[in-house]
Amino acid sequence: MTSFQTFVPKANFYLNRRVCLSDIALLSVQTYRHSQNSVGNAKCFKRHLNSQQKNECRCDQPLAQTTFNNKSISEALLSCSFICSKSNDCQAFNFQENSKTCQIFCAFSDVFNRTLTVFIDFELEALYLDGVSQVIPPGSYGYSTTVRSDVKIIAIQAINLSGEKYIEAYTRDGYILTNTTWKCSGTLPTRDANNNSWYDLNYDDASWMLAIDQYQGSTNIYGATYIWSSDLFDAYCRRKLCG
Repeated sequence: MTSFQTFVPKANFYLNRRVCLSDIALLSVQTYRHSQNSVGNAKCFKRHLNSQQKNECRCDQPLAQTTFNNKSISEALLSCSFICSKSNDCQAFNFQENSKTCQIFCAFSDVFNRTLTVFIDFELEALYLDGVSQVIPPGSYGYSTTVRSDVKIIAIQAINLSGEKYIEAYTRDGYILTNTTWKCSGTLPTRDANNNSWYDLNYDDASWMLAIDQYQGSTNIYGATYIWSSDLFDAYCRRKLCG
């Protein structure tokens, strides 16, 4: 397998994204990549053999992955680039010709800490960071904790006893904000086909509904929306982060 990285300037269709192409035919390469290559000079791109002994450009887990079964290779490549260009989180993508698979990646940065604040009406039952349960005092409706900047998944369980209900979570820099891009379930989720729990990074939440905005666009001073599930009493909400 041939794998390489190209850096594409803003003037190009890829909008300053790095693209890693695998097994692309020579004609396709000449069509889609910029003539000025920058191979191996980015921390987030590293050639290695994965578990299937295939050469890949990225060494971390993708933020998202999509397979374009009903598209031609060229259409799939353009679609992959378009997805990346429209996402603020996407800094790079891998495209694998044989499977027409698009992997979306975010940028690496030096690890630092943020303060995550969570308020619940009525009660915070559980908080998970990268699948790890945080120690929360019983009966908490407000909670703050330190979060590493490389955390990739946040999951919150909350209950409501009566009246108003919401989950409000934020960091002051706006990196973590509850909004309607979160996924929420109103019932206790079962394990997925790969035996992942609902708070795990690789859990398949494709069938989950988007969070419901409880106050029609009203936010706190940091931009966090007040969200909940479709259920009156229970909310299991999660959000993948770039990390």
